[in-house]
Amino acid sequence: MKKILAALLAASLAVTLCACKAENNEDSNDESSAPQQSVQESRDASEKSEKEASEVSEEAEITSKAESSEESSKVSEQSGESSGTESSAAEESSKAAQASEPVQQQSHAPSTSGEVTGLSLSASDIVLYPGQTYKITAVVTPDNAADRSINIEWSDSSVITVSSDFVVTALNIGSAVITASSSNGKKAVCNVTVKEKPAAPADNSQHQVQPSDNSDSVQPAQPVEPDPGSGYVSADWFDDAVFVGDSVTLKLSYYAENGSLGNAAFLCAGSLGYNNALWDINRSGNVHPTLYGKKYTVDEGVKASGKKKVFIMLGMNDVGLYGVDGAASGMIELTNRILQKSPDVQIYIESVTPMLKNKQRAKLNNSTIPQFNARLREICSSRGFVFINVASAVMDSQGNLSPENCSDPSAMGIHFTNTGCSKWVEYLKTHVS
Repeated sequence: MKKILAALLAASLAVTLCACKAENNEDSNDESSAPQQSVQESRDASEKSEKEASEVSEEAEITSKAESSEESSKVSEQSGESSGTESSAAEESSKAAQASEPVQQQSHAPSTSGEVTGLSLSASDIVLYPGQTYKITAVVTPDNAADRSINIEWSDSSVITVSSDFVVTALNIGSAVITASSSNGKKAVCNVTVKEKPAAPADNSQHQVQPSDNSDSVQPAQPVEPDPGSGYVSADWFDDAVFVGDSVTLKLSYYAENGSLGNAAFLCAGSLGYNNALWDINRSGNVHPTLYGKKYTVDEGVKASGKKKVFIMLGMNDVGLYGVDGAASGMIELTNRILQKSPDVQIYIESVTPMLKNKQRAKLNNSTIPQFNARLREICSSRGFVFINVASAVMDSQGNLSPENCSDPSAMGIHFTNTGCSKWVEYLKTHVS
């Protein structure tokens, strides 16, 4: 019984022990799985957090981009609303600014360092007689060159000399080369030839037969009184004279290279008149004359010449355009300007010369020209100028330009042959003093 009881107690104890062990095993399993589950859940939560954070970050980035784009769009729209039509101008300006950079790079423009890149002279070849002068102008590029100093040298000091302001003076017959150079080695040259001055016409040339001085009173509305001859001057009397005129006087300048007018200077240009001589030097289409290689207005040119006697033959172009009154008005204004710049000069007004009979025009003809000459004589008398009736030296008995004196009978019919120029010069020599 005891054994039975002991066996039962043992069995019961075994069962209890098994139950406890089983319970303990279950508890142990529960306890061991809890940390594992907690770790897994932590991992899952971490991954979830990371995923959520990533999604939040991506969303924030997308949102930021969207907001930035939206904000930019709003700014653009606001700018567009505020600027209106100015936006297209701004775009064009922006395009132009962007396009300017490659153009500047390709153009190889001179640097702004101020270095001289070019040097030139206003003349490359000049011909002078002993005693004559010629002013040369040196042009330095660019305009912003820091050192614009020019050194001048010439090859033969016995032939020419050159002043510091580039005035060339011919001394003796021969040739010389002028060399201008900048500080960085840029050079320009001018060849000078000094030749023998032709002899002036013999004094007995004054005895050539001249047309009657009252021949210009055939057609004018107001008769022009003749100019009495008052002796004879030699060519050097004109050394301190400057002749102002249009293409008619330009022909005289070519003729005078024979020395018949001494060292007279010439301010002549085709189509020059009393009125357009008043134009600004920079006016488009101006016909101002040149002196010593530089363009001048007539009043400035007379001053630059330094001459004391001014011979003016203008008006043919003015009469054709403005009539006698308009031409006379221009004459008064121009002579006023000359005297303002050069108050000590003596002004000689030469009459306008006639045209060939078959070349006369509606406003410019051998009737209106004498009318204008008569007006010139009146003005000269009231203002102390000397009037010289050159027209009477080259016209025929009817008041027309003599065919032998005309070099362009098939064209304008107003310019002179050498024969006509010779008569002109001789008339001046017998009527200037």
